[in-house]
Amino acid sequence: MRSNLITLDIAKQLKHMGFKKIRFGAESGSNRMLEILNKQTTVEQHQIAIDIANKIGLPISASFMHDLPGETDQDKKMTLDFINRNKGKLQVEDWYKYQAFPGTRFYNNENPLTQNMRVR
Repeated sequence: MRSNLITLDIAKQLKHMGFKKIRFGAESGSNRMLEILNKQTTVEQHQIAIDIANKIGLPISASFMHDLPGETDQDKKMTLDFINRNKGKLQVEDWYKYQAFPGTRFYNNENPLTQNMRVR
């Protein structure tokens, strides 16, 4: 689910329907990186989603990316700080290596199906 779509009402409905957890692709804790990726979400929206899920007792997790185009040490620090601020509130589901797909801004003719994108 996208973090910017999680509202208190929607989260309550998901819980009522039997959802055991919400997962979203946070990708980064840096608004600059989210903008570069054209995620159309913000770190603040990620935080609101986490807070809503915790308020109603619905577990929430997120995945993140590394090796993002243009990512600085400061962007990486912001992501780690975001994760640390949410310890106990957010489960980090996975870390994925950034891979551009055909038709996207940073695609450079690599075949995404031949890349091992998981870190673990």
